[in-house]
Amino acid sequence: MGNSLKAIVAFVPSDECQKYLLEDLEEMPVDKMVDLSGRQLRRLPLHICSFRELVKLYLSDNNLNHLPPELEQLQNLQILALDFNNFKALPLVVCTLKQLCILYLGNNKLCSLPLELRLLQNLKTLWIESNCLQCLPEVVCELSLLKTL
Repeated sequence: MGNSLKAIVAFVPSDECQKYLLEDLEEMPVDKMVDLSGRQLRRLPLHICSFRELVKLYLSDNNLNHLPPELEQLQNLQILALDFNNFKALPLVVCTLKQLCILYLGNNKLCSLPLELRLLQNLKTLWIESNCLQCLPEVVCELSLLKTL
């Protein structure tokens, strides 16, 4: 029943409904990690982007297909999980997160990766399995620290 209720609430954009989905996450956690996986989110709550010291952000298993430009404020982010969502293209704002070491993009609807991905020069792990990629994008070869693909 809980997941069904969350799925219904996710369609209602009111602040009260968002608070229910986020379980009153109003301050950055002490461990600098936010896990919003499996919350039926259709959009990233903007106040998460104010947690400027955030290091890990898990958004797996939602209904996301875009990210707000305000995500660029999370310049300390090292891990970003966007797997199991509905992205048809990687939001370019992700490519502005220069400290990213691990990026999970698997199980989306990506047909390509943007050339801007080359800006993520600290990337060591990139998960892109189960997308619509026909071949390995050349930009991946420009990620010199990449260890796990």
